[in-house]
Amino acid sequence: MGEWNERPGWDGGFNPGGFNPGYFGGDDVEVIQEPGAAGKMSSAFCTMCLGILLFPVSLALLGWNEQHYVCTHKSILYAKKMAEVISCNEQQSFFPEMVVYMACPIHEDSLKIYTPASFGSSGLAQSLTFRSAAGAQVAEMYQCVESSTEEERHKHEKVRVYSYRMEWLRHPVDSSSFSMTGQAQQARQNGCPGFQGNPPWPHDVLPTRETDVAESVRAGPLTISKSLLKGGSSSFAGLTPDLNRPVQLHSFANNFLPIHMLPVGPPRGGFSSITSRTAAIDASGTKIVTCSQPRVGCMQIKYYKNWDASVSLVSKVEGGYTVPMKVPKSWGCSQADFDALSAGSMDLSTFSAKLVDANSTNTWILRVVGLIFTWLSVYCCFQPISAAADIVGDCLGCLPCVGDFLEDMLEGMVDMLLCMVSCATGCSCGLLVIGIVWLLMRPVIGGGLLLVCVVLGICACAIAHQHKANRSPKSVEMKYMEDSDSP
Repeated sequence: MGEWNERPGWDGGFNPGGFNPGYFGGDDVEVIQEPGAAGKMSSAFCTMCLGILLFPVSLALLGWNEQHYVCTHKSILYAKKMAEVISCNEQQSFFPEMVVYMACPIHEDSLKIYTPASFGSSGLAQSLTFRSAAGAQVAEMYQCVESSTEEERHKHEKVRVYSYRMEWLRHPVDSSSFSMTGQAQQARQNGCPGFQGNPPWPHDVLPTRETDVAESVRAGPLTISKSLLKGGSSSFAGLTPDLNRPVQLHSFANNFLPIHMLPVGPPRGGFSSITSRTAAIDASGTKIVTCSQPRVGCMQIKYYKNWDASVSLVSKVEGGYTVPMKVPKSWGCSQADFDALSAGSMDLSTFSAKLVDANSTNTWILRVVGLIFTWLSVYCCFQPISAAADIVGDCLGCLPCVGDFLEDMLEGMVDMLLCMVSCATGCSCGLLVIGIVWLLMRPVIGGGLLLVCVVLGICACAIAHQHKANRSPKSVEMKYMEDSDSP
């Protein structure tokens, strides 16, 4: 690796936006060479194979999505028809086996008691507790993070420019893989002053977000199962922790160190364990911290809970416990389990309307995603053509004066044409699959949609044929003769 040398105009700072490739040379930066013709074609054929595999998968996703929408909608209507609205004051023994709708407060004493040990943090053990139907722990470490961008140095040569910043992250970052180019080391000194490497994650605190849901909760006369607390088989999310509202921990401050006794930074090698004897509650009372000031390797832990006080649900009941109801099979839909739960109290009509809206929203999201995937998969299939144009463009780029212009124009035109053709081809195939599924599931609606498409296609062909006839030489000659005969 070459040594770092300051060049004229370099102020010692790092500014990717104002990067001048002329300031660097040799091993100071990571050079990205453009692949040759064989490499481009090889990569293009690999991308084409990927597109060939993704195209039928995208069509299958679109077909499944439409079938799922119809069957879920049928289940919602069946549940609304079969459900008997019950009161929150009913006796549990009153329900032998029936489908019910209930909107009732949650019994506080039935909520699960959470501790750090509930989320795998054995070092913190029982140092704090809170009740909820669902809870979450979020542990973060202050770490140096690497990112990079590509900057063009010559027409067919690019360099990778690195930047660094300090950030609270929920997962460990392996700093041993950081770039060691001269530019990267200088940027690291500016973005992460005094950086010596990110320490390992504490062994008794799990990285990422740990979420847990109670095994059961009582509301009104019913005991709600864990699967239904998660939303059941509906499109609802169920009872989830509110990640915008952390649990207040002031009342547990005496179980931890006073915050002024915390070290400024972590010990050498980081924290191997987080316990109440190595951490404190911060001034806001919303998190456990291990350092009085943010330094590389410092930890912070927050806890979240579900704050909802009531629920609305539709489910089958057996002996006071919720179980999914059986929705009978019908044309295009097999027998399915169905139950649904949402936070808050509402009447059955409002609840059903929310279910229908959620089902429709999810369907539209997958429709758009599926159509985009069909577009991209067809575009991938056309990559050998794009690569061939790129190779020809490289040859044109060797021409003096106008070479670069001709190369950019050729590659831009080919890419734009391929994008338009792949969009038209992929989306039309996707829409055809959607229409066929609706034709099979709901013949009247699907047949009407396909009929409209056919009529529009016939009209478009007729207009195009008429326009072509008007532009033909014979038509022009007849029009000229008619104009000559007129007085």
